[in-house]
Amino acid sequence: MTLVPWIAAAQELKTKPTQHSVKELRAIGIQPDILLCRSDHALPQDMKEKIALFCDVDVNAVVTARDVESVYEVPLVFAEQGVDEIAMRLLSLHAPPRDLARWGEMVRHMKHPHARFRSAWWESTSNTRTLTRA
Repeated sequence: MTLVPWIAAAQELKTKPTQHSVKELRAIGIQPDILLCRSDHALPQDMKEKIALFCDVDVNAVVTARDVESVYEVPLVFAEQGVDEIAMRLLSLHAPPRDLARWGEMVRHMKHPHARFRSAWWESTSNTRTLTRA
């Protein structure tokens, strides 16, 4: 995990903190395989290529870890970018295809609790018993 800050005055993202962090890691014998680049802006492809070049990491393993409203959104953001597939490939493992549909429904329900939609997740977790007076 590394920081790619947005400099408002210059209206640009800066990769130097990431490059410096990886340089320091390499100096103590640690070579990262994946870089999760923390930022409140999406990293453009040319910036990912620059980071990959200077940090000696596969360009597909440079991932935007953008800020999200809830920690529950993190798996969805990483799945969009294939972080799980990259990790499995690096570990020479094979996994069944992921299905985050129910997770996504849960996140949508958490973000919009008063929305009038029903989903498989909601139906499977809601308590439909009616309380009656004896």
